Amino acid sequence: MSNRRNFERYGADMIFWMKLANSDEEFHHFQIENISAGGILIDTEQTYEAGQEALIEFELPQHTDLIEAKGVIRHVHEASEGRYQLGLQFTEVADLGTDKLMEYLEDIFK
Repeated sequence: MSNRRNFERYGADMIFWMKLANSDEEFHHFQIENISAGGILIDTEQTYEAGQEALIEFELPQHTDLIEAKGVIRHVHEASEGRYQLGLQFTEVADLGTDKLMEYLEDIFK
């Protein structure tokens, strides 16, 4: 089986906020399991459906500005009873971009 990942993933103990796009709900905070320039993997008690679009806000270590992004939920699976892992692919990273985010992650985590 080949590795389909385009970007290296980094384990991260970070909080981020997410809500479904086009919804009136408030942003909910979640714990990031890992992050790459292409997306994030999170652990949550809430379940979502693959294909749903989301708005995301997060802070990076040693970065003062809140980063806003858009993404699509690519996969959801039950990690344990009542806990779900959600893979979210970034579709847009405002004011940073994929290349800059990758450079930043490499500087911080390598």
